[in-house]
Amino acid sequence: MAEARVSWKENMLFEGLVSGHKVMMDATPPFGQHSAPTPKELLLVSMGGCTIMDVVSLLKKHKQNFTALEVNSNAEAVKTQPQVYQNATLQFYAEGAIDVEIFKSSIQLSLSKYCSVNAMISKVVPISWQAFINQEKVGEGQAHFGL
Repeated sequence: MAEARVSWKENMLFEGLVSGHKVMMDATPPFGQHSAPTPKELLLVSMGGCTIMDVVSLLKKHKQNFTALEVNSNAEAVKTQPQVYQNATLQFYAEGAIDVEIFKSSIQLSLSKYCSVNAMISKVVPISWQAFINQEKVGEGQAHFGL
């Protein structure tokens, strides 16, 4: 069972505690100071974190010589309350000597089979992806989980 605790600190500043790790959260002005990420911003971090861990693992399994790997998560929210995300995009940037097909396949496997965070989110928000190797766009697609 997963478990987390969130405690109010002051104003709109909160401290989350999960697996012994602290995570601070704040609201944006005019309600908070934005001294820490908002919960919705942390969702973007979770989306990127879950999938990049899969991609790194798969690239290592295929003995790919990458020197850097980054994923940018962005989403567009609706203007009405609740301001939920209506779509999301994950942009993967890799540097090094990487086989294009292995890179794209690793992303597709993460976004169709392995990444539980994006599997949950994709039930309500369409997720697209783009892949870049050494600054060159090499692919794009949609997350399709077989749930």
